[in-house]
Amino acid sequence: MERIDGDQELLQELAQIVLEDLPNLLEDIRSAIASGDASTVDAAAHKLKGSAGNLGGMSVLEASQLLESMGRAGDLSQAQEAFQNLEAEANKLQAILQTIVKQGLEHVG
Repeated sequence: MERIDGDQELLQELAQIVLEDLPNLLEDIRSAIASGDASTVDAAAHKLKGSAGNLGGMSVLEASQLLESMGRAGDLSQAQEAFQNLEAEANKLQAILQTIVKQGLEHVG
């Protein structure tokens, strides 16, 4: 959150973007793990890592980084377990981001 330097409007815009992208990225990772597509795991986890990092979602960043490394190494043997952790952390982040967006809408409306 330091990256946005206290800009509440920017925070709300970024939160909305991540909320829109998050389900698709998680599904991309889930599908890629199921099909053994390590390069897609790497790419989708990298994108999610960046999004989470921009908003201070360190748990999601760390879980994404682990999956990114697995994808890059081409070893998805532990990816399902890592994905379950990522999904749990992403759900927590999603709830926080929904609150941020809702607060912004309440100030406008």
